[in-house]
Amino acid sequence: MSILYLLRRYFRYYGVTTKCGAFVVTIIPGMEMPPVNEDYEPTEIDEAVLEVLKEGRANPLHIREKADLPKQRVNESLERLRSAGWVQKVTRGLYELVGDPRGSQDD
Repeated sequence: MSILYLLRRYFRYYGVTTKCGAFVVTIIPGMEMPPVNEDYEPTEIDEAVLEVLKEGRANPLHIREKADLPKQRVNESLERLRSAGWVQKVTRGLYELVGDPRGSQDD
């Protein structure tokens, strides 16, 4: 698990701002992230979206261009990953990876 993932899980109830590397994270009580579904099995499209989001925050257009995927598939994937708690919508049209509960098995 990444340190950012652990910090978010620990601090999500306290409304604090913390800095981890290049990331500054503010968690507000009452705006909790959905719990991470560690049993979720990502599809091939989900995996492509996750690879792009591992590089940092991205909007759907950037994800489509980097992963060479159709608009509808990216939008569906983002919704599935949000529901599973792996991806968070930061603001309108901007997404970030919350954490991959599988760890770094690919590395």
